[in-house]
Formats: sequence, C-alpha cells, structure tokens
Amino acid sequence: MRDRGPMSEHTSTMAGKDADDDSASRAREPGLVLAYAAAPLASPRSFVLAGRIHVVGREPGPGGLVLAQPAVSRHHASFRVTREAVFVKDEGSRNGTWVNGERLAGDRPLSAGDDVRIGDAILVFVDDDAALHGQYRLDGSCDTAAMPITIPDAVGGLSMARLSMEVAAAARSGVSVLVLGETGVGKELVARAVHEHSRRKGSLAAVNCAALSPQLVESELFGYERGAFTGAVRQHDGLVRSADGGTLFLDEVGDLPLEAQAKLLRVLEAREVLPVGATRPVAVDVRVVCATHKDLPALVREQRFRADLYSRIAGYTIFVPPLRERKEDIALLVRALTSGLAVSFPFMAKLVRHDWPFNVRELVSVVQRAASLSQDGELRVAHLPKDFGVALAPRVPGAPGATPAAGHAKPAAPSAEALAALLSRHSGNVAAVARELERDPTQLYRWLKKFGLDPNSFR
Repeated sequence: MRDRGPMSEHTSTMAGKDADDDSASRAREPGLVLAYAAAPLASPRSFVLAGRIHVVGREPGPGGLVLAQPAVSRHHASFRVTREAVFVKDEGSRNGTWVNGERLAGDRPLSAGDDVRIGDAILVFVDDDAALHGQYRLDGSCDTAAMPITIPDAVGGLSMARLSMEVAAAARSGVSVLVLGETGVGKELVARAVHEHSRRKGSLAAVNCAALSPQLVESELFGYERGAFTGAVRQHDGLVRSADGGTLFLDEVGDLPLEAQAKLLRVLEAREVLPVGATRPVAVDVRVVCATHKDLPALVREQRFRADLYSRIAGYTIFVPPLRERKEDIALLVRALTSGLAVSFPFMAKLVRHDWPFNVRELVSVVQRAASLSQDGELRVAHLPKDFGVALAPRVPGAPGATPAAGHAKPAAPSAEALAALLSRHSGNVAAVARELERDPTQLYRWLKKFGLDPNSFR
C-alpha cells in the first residue's frame, strides 16, 4: 500500500447533534486532527468537536464526519463531548475502532495525543485549538498567514508554527535565550534559527558542554595565554571570543562545572572574559543561547547550578515540544525522510502509536533503517527494530530526563487563576514562577498552553 500524499487542507466545524447551548462560550476547542490516511480523503484535516455528539462513518448523517473508505462502516464511531472529557465509542463497526492500538470496547475518555484508528485513517485527539491545526499545510506553512521565520529542517504543523513565532520573538529581543526540551527534539536547530534571524553580524560558535573534558572546559570556552599551563605553546582565543559579535550556543549547559559557570556569569554581566593565565579581562560582545534537557531548578536547589546564572540565561525561554505531543506531525516527518518511497499503513500506524522517548532523532534513525532494509521501495512493519515499541521507564511529568528527589513532594498543579496570579506577581517571568512552584519550566509551559495563558501579557 502506498503513501498517497497530503490530505485536504481545509478545516470543518462539526455542528453535531443536540448542540450544547453553552458551547459558544467555551474557550477550549477540542477536536480531531487527521494524521494519516492510506488513501486520499475528501475529508477536512481537522474537525472541531463543537457540539455534544458527533458520528463518524461512511454515511454518518447530518453534522457527522464522513470518512469515505471501504474499511469504514456507515456509522462507525461516535464522539461525545461533556464538560469533563470527550468520549469515543464504537458503534458496532465491522472493523472496530482502535485507540492507542487497543480495540475499543464500550466508550472511553480521550486524552490529548491519543490516536484513534477508524478504518485506514488515523486521527489524533487534541484538547484545544482544533481549528488552527487544520490551517497548517504539510510543510508547516499556514493557509491564512506565513510563519514569521523558517526553522531549517523543521517539519510540522501548528506546533512548529508556534515554535517559529517564539523563535522570531526571541531573535528580535536580543536577550539571552534558554531552549528547553528532551533529548532529540531539535534544540540546536532552534538555537541556530535564533542566531540566523537576529541582528547579530558575527558567527555562531556551538559547543556541547557534556562533551567537554572537565579539565579543559575553561580553556576551551574562555581561552588561555601562552604558557598558562604545560602544553600551552601559543595563545588561544577560546569559543567565547570566537563568537564576538555573534552568538555562543552552549548545548547541555546543565553539565557545565561550577567554576566555569562563574566565568560564564562574568561574560553575561560584565561583557568580558578572563582567559586562563591572563591578568586582564578581554571585552566581548556575545549573545548567549543555552539549551538543556535537565531540570535546572532542581540543579539549583542541589547547588549544582548557580541560581544567578540560571536567572541570567533564562531571559527568554523557549520550550520545544516532544514528538509524542505532536503526533499529527509524524506522517509529515516520514514523508520528508522517505521521498520516493512507499509507506504501508501498518508501518505508519506503528510510528504514530510509539511514544518516541528520543524524539525526532529516534524517528530519523528508525525510518532510515527501514529504508535501508526495504527491497521493493515500501516500508513495512517487518523493517522496524525487534524491540520497537518496548516501553522505557516512565518519565516524571515536567522534568524530562530527571526524577524527583526521594521524599521531596512537589506542590500540586495550580489552577488557571492561581497560575495567572503567579505570573502577575512575577511580571510574566516563567522561570521565577517555576522556582516558586518547584517545577521545571517545561511543565510550566505545558500548563500555560493548557490554560491559554500568555506570559508576555503579564509583563
């Protein structure tokens, strides 16, 4: 079975049966995003669940969602919207309705990111902004307005468009930027885009702090004078000075030793660097962009990361969402990676269902492996690794790659009103709110998205 290309680029608001009188006043806009279909569909790409009950099938009736496929029954499934949740129910279909790979029995509440298979179509449930998801084409551009900037090699829809807007704002601001996200989400792509769209004329110097030897961190970053240590036969500028007039990108900044953190703080505060073995500082004009997958507030509490440095580097914080939170983009990414190759429906269904603990980096590896094993130009389930889909240790929400300290209970999630009050108190400073709540900023950004709060409106 071949991948037939993009679906329709329009959005449909489904009126549904027995529309709730209060639906017009509801701020949230749950719905379904068509992530993949084995054959072209005339159906819109996103469906707003605006009423109370929505039927999906080949002939669902007035207000229903039409999926014109042989594997879809006339009345295949229904979606019931309540104030508490959205429920899906199979309506006695021939081939069943599947949620996250499990055949549905009875009705089931949906969570954001759940994938629903109906016939040979995969829908992803979103708990808000369903209409906006339908405005963005497969290349990440929008039907109604172009994105502010393009992030090289980034593929996606609404999530990538929002990320683009964040990058554009950060690039204009000129302040230090902290890019947060799990391993493999593309933090370096974001950092490079911030530099390329800024007003800085100098070059970008990038370094992975985790890859630097502890003994060489300071000399590599800040340079050294001739004779500063054994083997220093000539003067070395270091990465900070090489980025003079440009941008210094420090990946995995959470791995920077405390001694080097103190010197980096001097670069940010005094705009000068003191090379190893030097007695006089050297003036530098450099913008610092940092990235990490670690829980920096936790490192601050453990005194493994300087609080003053954290406040400095988090001038503008950008959160890159993990792939499991934008499953509707998986088919787009696969298309970009498999030009000229066919993709079987079971193969794509497996990809959408996977949790992707290592994000886009893992997806690239899996797809490239499958392409190398394919003998006839079609990617099949047999081409996936044998351990594909095996669950890893569960993550701690809001702290990618980290676990909470034993015996340290974190405060409960705040309400929208409480979070708004905290943002007002801290003038929209997300990092400060995260410190008060003892949460990673990544979790704060998830809450902001959930409640529709914009920190900029509190500044």
